[in-house]
Amino acid sequence: MVKPYKIGRGKKSKKTRAIEQEKEWAKELGATVSPNSGSTKFGAGDVIFKQDYKVFDNKYTKYKSYSIKKKTWNKIRKEALLETGMCEPALQVQIDADSDKPLDLVIIEAETYKEMVSNLNKLKQRILELEGEMNEECSCN
Repeated sequence: MVKPYKIGRGKKSKKTRAIEQEKEWAKELGATVSPNSGSTKFGAGDVIFKQDYKVFDNKYTKYKSYSIKKKTWNKIRKEALLETGMCEPALQVQIDADSDKPLDLVIIEAETYKEMVSNLNKLKQRILELEGEMNEECSCN
């Protein structure tokens, strides 16, 4: 589980806190942090899953809500496409970040979610098939 980042603690700048959040998120998920994220149109996105073609942008707020505009999402989608030409965009948001129990969310497009659920169901089905094959082999001996 990605640990909440405490915005109100210490005297770190907003940029320093954002960099630390990106590094922790990447470490927890086995991804990499994009160098110079947000500073150029190349190397866009904050956290990149090269093997899964996912690009995460990270945001946090000390407030109890966070809103996203379609224009912002389209920017994240464009950055994801620039990264490898076939990345799926995602946005990690931490709401109420300076509280003891912040809310961590990941926002993805509905089609991406449907694909993930479909793949998970296929994996579950394959595991059941393998378990059945193993049981058959064990009962034969």
